[in-house]
Amino acid sequence: IFASSYFKSLLSINTIEDLIEEIVTYADTLDVYNAGSNNSPSCFICHAYRLFTLPQAEDLSEVGSILDHTANAVVRCVGFIYLRFVTNPTYLWGKFEDHLFDDQELTYANAGKQVTTTIGEYVEGLLVRDKYFNTPLPRIPVKVKQMLEKELAPLPQYRKRMEANRKIFRGKTVTDMPVEVIIDGRWVSGLAKELLGRPSAARKVRVRIDEGSDINVHLGKVVLKSESHSGSESGDERSGKKRRRSRSPDWSRFKGESQQDMVDELRKRAKEEATIGHGDSRAYQKRPVRDDMAL
Repeated sequence: IFASSYFKSLLSINTIEDLIEEIVTYADTLDVYNAGSNNSPSCFICHAYRLFTLPQAEDLSEVGSILDHTANAVVRCVGFIYLRFVTNPTYLWGKFEDHLFDDQELTYANAGKQVTTTIGEYVEGLLVRDKYFNTPLPRIPVKVKQMLEKELAPLPQYRKRMEANRKIFRGKTVTDMPVEVIIDGRWVSGLAKELLGRPSAARKVRVRIDEGSDINVHLGKVVLKSESHSGSESGDERSGKKRRRSRSPDWSRFKGESQQDMVDELRKRAKEEATIGHGDSRAYQKRPVRDDMAL
């Protein structure tokens, strides 16, 4: 990166606002290297490193203007890859959690092809994978990784449920709606009080759980309480089995698989990716392993 003439040109940029403008204009990939090169750093990774060298970025709260730049998804990715490299692994979940449900479309070129994903899936890839386009990411300690696995494994189900709930909650009176919320792997009954934010864009709802406290929770972690089987574990199990046989379960009520089953599936996929050498292109595609790929 230091030898890159493009990176040297970025040294004249001294504000995050000017860097954002540069990203919008010149970032043409999310890869670390330019297409067809093993040692030519991309504009994208040069932007991320310039962000690292800006004094303002030492205060992570100052990076918010990049992470929240909804007019351009690639700008946000510069902020996320920067955070992944500089954040203490213990605090990764707190920094990234709210963005995992972000459905903003992310489109970029890779190996001559157009890849379409979402910001949420991009952020998920930064937490669940050990490499970024075959460039090693900072190691996450085993205990932190196990915690992340428990949080990340249900994400596909949470996203489906959020999509269903946004339609349901948008057309209903939320106040005192009976719901169940998943907390630390267990479902807890409560009453939905209000959507947080504009109804058309809200991703969270305030719920007063039966245990007495109010919590703000993602819509993907909420199901409408079943009146016919309220408080019946066997009823939930029967209902779940019926919906699993259906092509399109009602995700606003369906609790899905157990957390342990989902964690096992996540670990299985990760092992297969490591063995086969290619991952899910929705987040980012990999190229053949190269020994010299390191920041």
